Amino acid sequence: DGETLAQMYAMPNGEVHFYAPQQDLMVQYDGTAVKVKAQNSYRSETRGLCGTFNTQPVDDFTTPQGYVLQNPYEFAATYALEDSSCQGPAKELKARAQQRIANGQYSRNLVVYGNVVADQEANPRPGSNAARSSNKNQNKNQNKNQERSQKYSSGSQQRIYVTEKGGKQCFSVHPQLQCSSSSSAQGYVNKQIEFVCLQPSSVTQHWQEMIQRGVNPDFSQKKPYQTYSIQVPKNCDA
Repeated sequence: DGETLAQMYAMPNGEVHFYAPQQDLMVQYDGTAVKVKAQNSYRSETRGLCGTFNTQPVDDFTTPQGYVLQNPYEFAATYALEDSSCQGPAKELKARAQQRIANGQYSRNLVVYGNVVADQEANPRPGSNAARSSNKNQNKNQNKNQERSQKYSSGSQQRIYVTEKGGKQCFSVHPQLQCSSSSSAQGYVNKQIEFVCLQPSSVTQHWQEMIQRGVNPDFSQKKPYQTYSIQVPKNCDA
């Protein structure tokens, strides 16, 4: 029907360009490196050697299984096709990356959901029903926080809090203290925390996946902020 599906042409400087108009993708090859140009609609929707395209370079080295590596050569090798035609160090590097993952060097963590409480629960009047209810809720929430902390390997750490508020997914602007399974919280304190709240989307889902892998995305530039009172550990003792 005369519709152009793809175009490939050589440039005067020797580069080869491939353009797919329906997908709005451009691939450029100069004989050494490949450059992929994509529109904003692809943000947080890509995987592979070119990264995640989410403005967060920290998780660009994500393997097919969702682990974030640090060594670029091992990362690239995880995408190698291991057949009889595979030459060079790819097999060895891929095996090394898989061994590091198996040893727990690149472990996956679960999202930590903050205990968001209402202002009247955070600061109840002494002797009131709200105060008694708050104490009960605090004990329950402490137990829940201790159960959640058991999902971590060792020590305390700073992690982004994630919660849901008014149908939106909210991320703390800055990481907050979390206690791991090898430590216990020495009391809790109500703290006013700034959150960025957004409508659920593929982008917010990707951020949650990043946090699950132990990455703390930078939300400091994503305004406006909303402030909620949450309970955080005062400190963690082993």
